[in-house]
Amino acid sequence: MYIVRLEVGVWLAEGAGDPSRTTLEPNAKLFNKFTEAKAALKLARVFRPFVNARIIEV
Repeated sequence: MYIVRLEVGVWLAEGAGDPSRTTLEPNAKLFNKFTEAKAALKLARVFRPFVNARIIEV
């Protein structure tokens, strides 16, 4: 399982937004595959560059 950290203390989440974010790691959206997390990060970067984003295995 993987989560996407967009910035320090900010994770990609389920829901509406540009992209939807949370400051609570337990509420981060879980991805089954690395490629799914990578695709979600690519979509998030359409709105903001998130130059320090990381995909983290949990």
